[in-house]
Amino acid sequence: MTYRTAYEARMADSLPQFFMVLSDDSTYTQYRHSTLSGARSEAARLATVNPGTKFWVLAALGCALNPEPVKWIATTEGFDPHDKIPF
Repeated sequence: MTYRTAYEARMADSLPQFFMVLSDDSTYTQYRHSTLSGARSEAARLATVNPGTKFWVLAALGCALNPEPVKWIATTEGFDPHDKIPF
């Protein structure tokens, strides 16, 4: 795999891969399986107790993260909050 930046390479090295199970009948999933086999077993278990419903195994490929702090952009140039306001 090729990374565009050294930051991407560091993040990829530190992120554990995980898998999630999602039903066609739901938009909610929360549990993170650490192995593909664990997620497949859970999908099979859920399909057994919910006949006719598809259960998808999703794999996390990565995440988006802003590596820098949020930058404040002032809308009033030259305003100093430490100036004494005369009111």
